[in-house]
Order: sequence, then C-alpha cells, then structure tokens
Amino acid sequence: MPRQTKLTIVDGLRVYNLAASLAHCAKNTFAQKQIQIRTLLSMVTDASEVLNVLLDGGHVASAGRLAEAFRNIGRDLIANNIIKDMDAADFKVKEVDTFEDETHITFARREISP
Repeated sequence: MPRQTKLTIVDGLRVYNLAASLAHCAKNTFAQKQIQIRTLLSMVTDASEVLNVLLDGGHVASAGRLAEAFRNIGRDLIANNIIKDMDAADFKVKEVDTFEDETHITFARREISP
C-alpha cells in the first residue's frame, strides 16, 4: 500500500493521489479497466509526478507497466524519462504492455482549440 504521505482527503474519503494510485495499481487492472487507466494516464503531465513514488519504493515492475502504458497512449517522452531515471537509480526496468489492444484515440497534452 502507498505511504500515508500519498494520502489525501476528498469529501471525507481517504484517497491516494494520482501518482500513488497508478504506481500501486495491479497488473490486471490495466486490462480490465482500459478506459479508466488511459484516462488517468492522460492526466499525468510530467514523468516526475510518478517517478517520486516509483523511486521511493523501488517499484521496478510498476515502472515497466507505466512506461509501456504511456507509450500506448502516445506519451513516449514520459515513458523514456521513467526508464532513464529508473536506470540512473540502478533499477533495471523491463517494459511490459498490459493493455490488450492499442488505442485509436490521441491523448494530446492540451486541448486543441476549435
């Protein structure tokens, strides 16, 4: 489970922040809840948001899942930064694609004005 420092209270509920939720998400959740996970991934704007959690706990398997998941939605820069920074910390990450299929939706960083 994520540490208490990753805990936030929203409307009286104790919830974990986005980065901690993604890093501690079970492998099969990526296949079972593809739309929800891709939506959460699209909310991440920089690799440093998830790297703090990944490096703090040495979550190598989660780093591999997240890197490949970011590649799946077209966020190669975030994926590359996760791999590079985990490697710099002497964690050898193997990317694993846990989604069952490719997405046909482009997850742009910013909404394009009509």
